[in-house]
This record gives sequence, C-alpha cells and structure tokens, in this order.
Amino acid sequence: AVLHAIFAAEKDVFVLETAAEAMGALCDGTSVDLLRAALAAGATRRAAATQGLGECRSVEAAKVLANELAKSTSGTDAGQLARALGTLGSSWAWQALGTSKAVEGLSARKIAAEALVRSYARYPGAAVREDHRFGISMVEHPDTPAIVATVAIDADAATKNKLRAMAERIARRVAARDKP
Repeated sequence: AVLHAIFAAEKDVFVLETAAEAMGALCDGTSVDLLRAALAAGATRRAAATQGLGECRSVEAAKVLANELAKSTSGTDAGQLARALGTLGSSWAWQALGTSKAVEGLSARKIAAEALVRSYARYPGAAVREDHRFGISMVEHPDTPAIVATVAIDADAATKNKLRAMAERIARRVAARDKP
C-alpha cells in the first residue's frame, strides 16, 4: 500500500521509478493494474510504469508490454518498451526462479521475443534497434530463429541479415546452454 501511494503521488523521477520497479518486483494484481493504468498518464509516468512492468515476471505483464510495443509510434518509447521486455523476459532471471516457473517463463519469453523481433523490423534507427537487440538477446527464446524467419519474409535485405545473424547467435547460445 505504501508503494502504491508513493507511486500515485510522487513527482521526483528517481523515487517514482524506484517505486514502479518495486511494484513490478512484487508483481501482484494491484501493482500490475496501477502500472498498466500509468502507461496512459504522461511520458514520465509511462517510462516509470514501463520499467516497473519489466520487473514483473508474468505472462500478463509480457502481454501488456508487447501490446504497447506493437502500438508504439515513437522510437524513444519503443526503445524503453524493448528494454523492459528484455528485462522481463531475461532467460537468466526466469531460470533463477526455478523449475516451478519454467512453463510460465517460456510463455512470457515467447511473447517478448515475438514482440521484439516484429518491432525491430519496424524501426530503422540505430539507437532503437540497439534497444531491441538487447531485449532479444536477453530473452534468448529457443523459438527466436523461427520467429525471425517469419518476420524476415517482409523485411528489407539489411534487416533480414541483421535479424538472421541475431537468431543464429541466440540459437548457438541456447544449444550450448542446453548441452548435457
């Protein structure tokens, strides 16, 4: 309740972001609902809410961020969303949660990977693509090569090559990690 009150009233950006991240780490229904609502509350609150949702390890939060990324028309906003999806979908973070969260983690990571790859193809700028590359690399979903193959069909040649190179690196890392 204290975090929710701070998040609702705070003006200081650092405190606002810290409260949002703590709410995301809690990842309870009320916190997720408040963060989701804040996505429509101006740039500063949206950025904080995006970071907070990125700390929430859930399929619901992944869907919210993926939907926001699909609707985004700003490179800055898309970059923030891509970083948040990378954090949410971090293969290492989900692995640290243990086997009881493995199925949910795989689902959330797939949502993140699909959203990130599709969005990467939409944004030509180097900075926003770097945010997407970061996110895709963090998520490291085993289906990334297949997702890339689907998205690359409609992409320009340079984007196809970059996506394929990323997918190959991820496939090698996943294969190396999954070796007995």
